[in-house]
Amino acid sequence: MSAPSYTVRYAEADERRRALETEHAIFAEEDFVPVHELYASFDEQSAIMGAFADDGACLGIGRMIEGGVLLPPMLNKDHHVIVTDQRDRWIALAQQGLLTEFATVGVLPQFRISAIFLDLVRYGYRHTRRYNHGPFQHHDQATHMATILEPRTATGLIRKGFCLEQVGPLQHYMAGTPYEESVITAPYVIDWERFEAITEQHQPQFLAWLTARDPIWGQRRAG
Repeated sequence: MSAPSYTVRYAEADERRRALETEHAIFAEEDFVPVHELYASFDEQSAIMGAFADDGACLGIGRMIEGGVLLPPMLNKDHHVIVTDQRDRWIALAQQGLLTEFATVGVLPQFRISAIFLDLVRYGYRHTRRYNHGPFQHHDQATHMATILEPRTATGLIRKGFCLEQVGPLQHYMAGTPYEESVITAPYVIDWERFEAITEQHQPQFLAWLTARDPIWGQRRAG
């Protein structure tokens, strides 16, 4: 099914509930952990973005979790993620507000053939680099982004040009806790300055699309 006309933006106060319901539905359908319950303690550090149709329906969701009072989930001891490569470095960057985590990104199953997923990824990139007008504008640009992904999703993003670095082994997320799921994931980090340098050299049009502040971004678009 092609997507209706939609806008990707930060969820307003009255849209947040719909966005979180979409987040829950997407990850419940994939037999992931109960996401909102899992991330409830991070709500104050979360930027919630959604792909909103003209009728207000939320077609897709992205959640960015800033470093702050709590370390982002990938580095938080309560989330039992095995990070073996430079863990102390990522913790230090998160504590300085220079590393954010793209904690969830997903699209309702009937709209997955559309461009919504990549639009949400783009908006998440722009959030970390402070190109969007929205929450956490008082923070400096993040230099790095952390994320926990299934390898097939990571491979797809790498093919798009996102130079993700795997920083821990394949593992069950939240292993040894009641939240443990059957899906195998791994932790990844991306260095934005490295990504931008490589992309500017090899895919300048893609980088221009990610960073452009032209009227196309934020306008309604068809999937």
